[in-house]
Amino acid sequence: MKKIHIILPIILLVFILGCGSRANNQGPGNTNNYRSGTQGLEVSFPTGLPDQIYENDRNVRFVVEVRNRGAFPQIDEENEFDAYLWVGGHDKDIIDISPDNGIRLDGRELEGRSTYNDDGGYSAEQFDANVYDLPSGASIYQPNLIFTTTYFYKTIASPIVCIDPEPRSTYVRDKVCTVQETQGLSSQGAPVVVNKIEQHVTSENFQFKIELRNSGGGLIIERNDIDNHPDRGYDWRDINQVRIDDISAGDQRMSSCRPDIGDTVELIDNKGYIFCRLDKSVVGDRVYTTPLNIELSYGYSSSVSKGIEIFEEIGY
Repeated sequence: MKKIHIILPIILLVFILGCGSRANNQGPGNTNNYRSGTQGLEVSFPTGLPDQIYENDRNVRFVVEVRNRGAFPQIDEENEFDAYLWVGGHDKDIIDISPDNGIRLDGRELEGRSTYNDDGGYSAEQFDANVYDLPSGASIYQPNLIFTTTYFYKTIASPIVCIDPEPRSTYVRDKVCTVQETQGLSSQGAPVVVNKIEQHVTSENFQFKIELRNSGGGLIIERNDIDNHPDRGYDWRDINQVRIDDISAGDQRMSSCRPDIGDTVELIDNKGYIFCRLDKSVVGDRVYTTPLNIELSYGYSSSVSKGIEIFEEIGY
């Protein structure tokens, strides 16, 4: 019986510790891959948003919800965040919605998803509207309001690649990895995605072909156009341009890229390519794995619509 009294407290202790680990999300296999998905800022409408109003109504409130579904900005990147919310698509002589010059969004409220915040940031913004008389003879006006976010965003991808200077060598030796000529990727918590990497080894260098895709459903815009009303439109020469901030294999920056690091790559039909070269002389004769760090930045614009009905004022 004494043995039973000793064993039971031990079993209870193990059970309590095990429950505590699961309660604190520290159990084995618990990971939070916040750099996943193809969204950035997402706009939605709360329940109860007015969709039927009358002429001469005043101070009608439209509340718009904005969520950050991607991974930018992290806490140390909040000062880089720049974003606006706009409304358009209506006749201002019938319904006047303010602010007309957009609402600047707060990077502290709209922080990106992270290891401690899997949902990302949230913000509720308000537009105020005044309705005027309908044109003579019109009994109803049905505008389709367009709510647009324009914002600066980043994509960071770090797939693991094999650095093997002599992948076709006939010498026998144990290797920690094998060069993978084509590596498909999924998403990185941003609307512009590093979709695929092709790797080849020549006699003098490592070559990487990096495929980018616009998978967010919106428009890539010039960073300087983020604070401009989208109703004005964008110069076709400035859209679909993604800036290459950095590409490196571990701590070794690429020897050269086309387009070069610091320049932009154009996405045609939502797809673009970067070609990079890493000289063998900078890595020596070791065989090892390392992250291929790819950092991109761009302006982005995405829109949702909300139909409303404005009725003629009823007179008695």
